[in-house]
Amino acid sequence: MAVKPIARILVPVDFSPSSRRVAELAAQLAAALGAEVHLLHAWQGPNLDADLEAWWESLRPEERTASLISYVTEQEQGPLNELAVAVRRVGVKNVTTVLARGKPAAVVLEQARGFDLVVMGEHGRAGVMGRVSASLAERVARQCPVPILLVPLAE
Repeated sequence: MAVKPIARILVPVDFSPSSRRVAELAAQLAAALGAEVHLLHAWQGPNLDADLEAWWESLRPEERTASLISYVTEQEQGPLNELAVAVRRVGVKNVTTVLARGKPAAVVLEQARGFDLVVMGEHGRAGVMGRVSASLAERVARQCPVPILLVPLAE
């Protein structure tokens, strides 16, 4: 059985410093292989605090969806684009970004189907989110339909 060349690398990111380091490592690997890099950020939805709850409840469902998508795109597409620039600087010619709505593990596993390799960190954001990200990496590693490279990162 021949090993398929690595031409497309998926890199899930959460904008933590560790995630940026993973993206840069994936970029170095992609540059050496002549592969393309796809940066993916998944988001679930708002954690509304008391000040926003009344406004949120006053919106019709379609207004909520449009408002949320607009806000997330505005807030998170910028950091995703910044990572893409950093990846290009390493020498990767083909870099794309995807901002997807859904549970992160499900989004990563669905997106992974079209790739040759997934590169992600074992840990993401600090504190509780770090523990959530660690379990995300474990879930993705167990169920990923393609090879996965988990990058251990020191704090």
